[in-house]
Amino acid sequence: MSVLSPPRTLADDLERRRLAHRAARLELVVRRLRDRATWRHPGGEVPAGLREAVRDFQDQLADVERRRRELDR
Repeated sequence: MSVLSPPRTLADDLERRRLAHRAARLELVVRRLRDRATWRHPGGEVPAGLREAVRDFQDQLADVERRRRELDR
């Protein structure tokens, strides 16, 4: 016996698109912040504020990716 998933709604599709767009933006921000840390502080200590910003955006990206996986179930 196979279990059918409920049909996807327009709201589900819109949320998927919104999350995909947000994930792309967050990935870009994380990449730019890492580049900045490398460029501004090669081999040196990266300021705590910059490290925290990268970590915060990475956490947000993880939350978005988790929500995307939940929607795909």
